Amino acid sequence: MTRLEELLLKWHDQMIAQEELQELTAALKEPESRRQLLESFAFDAQIVEALHALKAVEQTAHSARQFQTLELRDSEVFPTTGSSRIKALLARCASVASIHTLVESRWTQVAAALVAVALIAAFVVFGSGGTVATIEGTAVGATVVRGGKVLAAKPGFALKVGDRIKTSPDNSALVRYLTEPTQIKLQAGTQLKIDQDLAGKRLELLVGTISAKVAPQPAGHPMLISTPQAEAKVVGTEFLLSVDASSTHLEVIEGAVRICNRDEGKAVFVGRDHYATVARGAELTARSLLPAPWNSQDIGAVGMTGYARIEGHRCKIKAAGKGDAKSNDQFHFLYQALESDGEIRVRVVDVEHTHNLAKAGVLIRDNLKPTCAQAFLYLKAGSGLAFEHRGQSDGTVDWAGNETAPFWLRLVKQREWIRAYKSADGVNWIEVGSDQIKMRGKIYLGLGVSSWNNSKLTTSIFDNVNVISAGTNLLSSASEP
Repeated sequence: MTRLEELLLKWHDQMIAQEELQELTAALKEPESRRQLLESFAFDAQIVEALHALKAVEQTAHSARQFQTLELRDSEVFPTTGSSRIKALLARCASVASIHTLVESRWTQVAAALVAVALIAAFVVFGSGGTVATIEGTAVGATVVRGGKVLAAKPGFALKVGDRIKTSPDNSALVRYLTEPTQIKLQAGTQLKIDQDLAGKRLELLVGTISAKVAPQPAGHPMLISTPQAEAKVVGTEFLLSVDASSTHLEVIEGAVRICNRDEGKAVFVGRDHYATVARGAELTARSLLPAPWNSQDIGAVGMTGYARIEGHRCKIKAAGKGDAKSNDQFHFLYQALESDGEIRVRVVDVEHTHNLAKAGVLIRDNLKPTCAQAFLYLKAGSGLAFEHRGQSDGTVDWAGNETAPFWLRLVKQREWIRAYKSADGVNWIEVGSDQIKMRGKIYLGLGVSSWNNSKLTTSIFDNVNVISAGTNLLSSASEP
């Protein structure tokens, strides 16, 4: 077994040391080593057939098709020299999908390692000067530092390994990877370096904030994001990561992220609707983004995952969804559960205009199913106030005014009656509708947001949120039905 084969085997078994990984990377940059690597694929038919039973090779075949598509789309990824060899290699790997025999041997493991590493090496070595991602959107004022030069990052700008992106103090930029649906949004005033090695994708967040949707990564090769204080390991999820001079802050929207304190070595897993902060002297632990007794979830088939954040006296909800009043609810719901009657009042500060019918308001629901009995008083992004109410089988929407945000809304439940109110100042309330709706026991009061567009999230801002149970006697201000 050659030294190259030994290093490849250690890499395959995930037992390679850092210095050995550096040695392997350096070896793969040598033309002679690459020639030996390519020639190693002159296996006889039986060994090639045996590889199909290995999970690693199944992943490799899928990766081969991705790389092949990338080669056709972006000729810079594989240079002209030696391209026929690479194409043949990829075609050979993809053809493994028709074979079903398993051969247990140490050489089989080496061969599997060679297949997997060859594809990664082809991307890292041959594609070291190629495009790995692009900048989309306006990206006004964004720049890219490459080889000591500062370049203007216009829409469609091709990003390469080693590039450092910097956004202006007033504008954001969107980075989208070519070979997978991973996208990273750099907020204003952010600096991010793009890197990659045999272990997988690497990013370095120097300062600022990113929000990311990361596609599932290959087994054993997570995306790693380092900051001055921490390192985040991402397998595939949606999250927000921000860094300043003294701390790193992580918020997870979907999935889970492992974050590690680089100085102390302590790590925690942060799940959906939780956050963690890495800072000197601070305990590293995952905490809920929603203080008790608040919870949030999507109602119905909204198309995109929504989420809610409570920040002091303000609340922000992002949501998709497109439903109808009669039977098909689709929105994001931030709620509390009450065992008795109660009320909710709030000021709707803003409703993002993703559609004229995008809406944000207050709800009282019988349960969390899409077709349950409910009352929904909301403002529409295109102006207008509506009171939507539904018993067990049908629903009605009553026009309640021409108001626009910011404006105050209120729902009150007393026994079987739900009444809706509006106010310009939060003090003087005007009743805009009511309905007799039977609800069984526990009720759910909260805030609902829908973009009326299942392919786009809308953002709504609320403040002065107040949920009160009947035991406080606050309902005495509502007249009897």
